[in-house]
Amino acid sequence: MLLTVQLVTLWQAGFRGLDYLTAPGGRAALDTAAADPLAGGMLYAGVLLALLGIAARLPGPAIAGHALLAAWYTGLGMVTLLDGHTLTLAGVVGAGIGVTGVALVLHPRVRAAVRLLAGVPLMLGGQYVLAADLGSDYRTGTGLVGAGLLHAALAVGTFILWQRRELRQLVDREVPRAG
Repeated sequence: MLLTVQLVTLWQAGFRGLDYLTAPGGRAALDTAAADPLAGGMLYAGVLLALLGIAARLPGPAIAGHALLAAWYTGLGMVTLLDGHTLTLAGVVGAGIGVTGVALVLHPRVRAAVRLLAGVPLMLGGQYVLAADLGSDYRTGTGLVGAGLLHAALAVGTFILWQRRELRQLVDREVPRAG
């Protein structure tokens, strides 16, 4: 399942990289004013690096590719979100409420009832307050930041799986099997 998620997100990131470079045939899918060859090249480089790592079964390049994509997506998203807009106190509070909800939902020691009855409403309420503060033009920026966070999670998940595999191999070498 992880491989499927990686390939789908890399496929999408490749299209976005091409958008920022220019689409085949010289037509940019984005408005030509939004074309940014540096961003497109960096996005595409991250895709290539991650795909090479996945194809060669080398975790280092896969992790680095996802980390590069995470950084570029998050940076592009923040620039897009805050372009000509300054968060007010309400937006900062909304973000804080949402992050608190996420922390409650993810924390392993929080009871399921608290996750459901407090965490989820805080996440959604914080999102509503933040969206109201950002106005109507927040979808592209939040989509880019969301993609950045997804690639960060894929980089961390790939790293954890790699470390687990390395540890298992070490234990298999060091611990004699009962026979």
